[in-house]
Amino acid sequence: MTLKEIARLAGVSPSTVSRVLNQPDSSAASPETRERIWKIIRETGYQPNQNARILRMGSTAPTGQSICCIFARSDEMMNDPFFSRIARAMEQECFRRGYIVRYSLSARQLNTASLHAASDYRVDGAVVLGRLSQRRLQLLQSHYRHLVYVGLNPIEANLDQIICSGYDAARAAMEHLISLGHREIAYLGEIDHEVRYQGYCDALSAHRLPRGPVVEIPLSADGGYRGGLRLSSLVGVTAAFCANDQCAIGAVKALREKGISIPQALSVISIDDIEIASYVTPMLTTIHIPTEEMGRQAARTLMERMEGERRLPVRIQVPFSLTRRESCGPPCPLPRPKSV
Repeated sequence: MTLKEIARLAGVSPSTVSRVLNQPDSSAASPETRERIWKIIRETGYQPNQNARILRMGSTAPTGQSICCIFARSDEMMNDPFFSRIARAMEQECFRRGYIVRYSLSARQLNTASLHAASDYRVDGAVVLGRLSQRRLQLLQSHYRHLVYVGLNPIEANLDQIICSGYDAARAAMEHLISLGHREIAYLGEIDHEVRYQGYCDALSAHRLPRGPVVEIPLSADGGYRGGLRLSSLVGVTAAFCANDQCAIGAVKALREKGISIPQALSVISIDDIEIASYVTPMLTTIHIPTEEMGRQAARTLMERMEGERRLPVRIQVPFSLTRRESCGPPCPLPRPKSV
């Protein structure tokens, strides 16, 4: 497979393919074109000419060239819009440095049999996306020499971690709702060992506000939809903090079906800022997590570890920001009627 063949399959010029492969920013081509090119690269197993790359970059050849991507919280891997963006950025950064993401594993594949089957690829390092149990972490550490963890929840482990603080992001989301005048705020999401839930609770405590209704649901659109149906029957609640965008999108759908206007009757805010958040109605106010930077930083950290440039484990914290859109506003002056 050559650049010209990739260009032909993607319906673009070879120079466009080259720009997409070698430029870390998004200015090389449209998102659709970039995704089409990377999909072809993944499917064909294209590898760059390492000698040419080394001469061009003035670098030395890496000691190991294959890594693994592990979706620790996702059963369907690339169907998870948050972690798949991190994985794509990681893959692209690896490619530019002459490494290959040899294979990926989903949460349901994190078992001894799957890891033994994958060991034929002779992969030295792996990036773990999303938190996992100590038992699973120990299983991964027994199969991979180097691990880098990426997520919103820091974990108790002696390994490199790329973190965007879910706790601080939750506090920021709550501060935004409270600044708008909301005092009765519901929580939709997971609770057990979840820093976003802790951030929700601590923000209310800091303002001496009572804890609102807590709807424990999986972080998925379906979970959010079921949570939204439950939320629609609650009187007095003026806002909802959803632990991620998928949950919020599902909740918004359920609330709208029940005739509850957003944000006039109820404000909704969440965390992640996945692409679809700006396309739903109303557009979602959310905490933007820099997924592409997290993916690139995870790849760099793992490659530096594999090349012997790092000795002590590091924890790299990346910043977040509030993205204001249409789903938040001041509370309605009148109580919201109970849904029928």
